[in-house]
Amino acid sequence: MNNPIPAVASVAAWVAVVVGAAGGVVLVRGLVSEARRWLPAHRDGACAGGLLVVDDPTPAAVAVPGLPGRIVVSSGMLRALSTDERRVLLAHEQCHLDAAHWLYRFAVRLAAAVCPPARPLVSPCDQALERWADEAAATAIGDRRLAAQAVARAPSPVTAPRRHGATAPRPRVSPSGRSAPG
Repeated sequence: MNNPIPAVASVAAWVAVVVGAAGGVVLVRGLVSEARRWLPAHRDGACAGGLLVVDDPTPAAVAVPGLPGRIVVSSGMLRALSTDERRVLLAHEQCHLDAAHWLYRFAVRLAAAVCPPARPLVSPCDQALERWADEAAATAIGDRRLAAQAVARAPSPVTAPRRHGATAPRPRVSPSGRSAPG
């Protein structure tokens, strides 16, 4: 019987399937880890609208997608910024929610998981999405200088990445999370 697919091509295809499946497992594990870290805060009913402040001295802010999407900010981040800079931070995070940046991040990470040569695209995608949110915040606030100042002072995932495999402690909901920052 004549086999139309050469053995080498068949082996290469199976290797690609295994590598893609392994990459998918790594992606799902990372997403589950992040979800476990932030979903308790997202589900908390003590949010002031779409904002939740968690009691954590580490400066951090994240836009958690969902219905409704929420902005989760650590008390350490709020202490690090002035009132005007907080407005920039909230506008920046709101842009992530409004433009569904999580979909872009997911698509690029999925592509990198199933196609290892696409892995170098993850960091530039993250940087582009952060820049997009920075520009949207500057436009929303109407003060580019203030936006630049806030961006320079606030640590971001792009400028202060966690070590690979490192996990951050789960944030605790603060009683102050019941109201938006000053």
